[in-house]
Amino acid sequence: MNRHLSLTALGLFLMSSSASANLIANGSFESGAHVNDSCNYMAVNPGSTALDGWDIGAQVAWGLDVCDGNGGSDGAGFVDLSSFGANSLGEISQALMLDIGTEYTLSFDSQGGAIDVTLNGDELVPTGAPGAGGYMTFTVIFTALETASVLSFANAAPGNPIVFLDNVILTAAPVPVPGALALFASAIGFTAFRRKA
Repeated sequence: MNRHLSLTALGLFLMSSSASANLIANGSFESGAHVNDSCNYMAVNPGSTALDGWDIGAQVAWGLDVCDGNGGSDGAGFVDLSSFGANSLGEISQALMLDIGTEYTLSFDSQGGAIDVTLNGDELVPTGAPGAGGYMTFTVIFTALETASVLSFANAAPGNPIVFLDNVILTAAPVPVPGALALFASAIGFTAFRRKA
């Protein structure tokens, strides 16, 4: 019984300290007012609000259940920063509210050409590893220096027929929850007390 209580408290502590929600809206590009321009790709231009959560800096192609054999790494949606293979220097961004001094982890999947990633205009340099379905998964850890922040993704250079982006995830470093710590400490104390008794 004591061991069970300790393990339960430890589990609650670990769950509460490690659970962290994605701070990016529509990071897998699944929602919005999609219109089929060609093969279920949609040209999304600056000023458009079609792609939920994202601002468009330069034209991108938004694919959703496309007919050409391409696809996203997470679900049916993805963005092509080269837009319809026209070598567009496509760019998308999202406004965020961050906590100054907090460490964040950004990850995203990409395929094809290189992507420039910036936070408030400052370059982030992610490292990549092979991912699912021909995508590479890139990750970078940074500490927030400003509250109101803008995260941007852009086609690094023209010349690539595809520059796919998908599965954008931003999470804050887990912070222990005081209630979970107290529960864990009381469970350990209760177990020690029972053993002495």
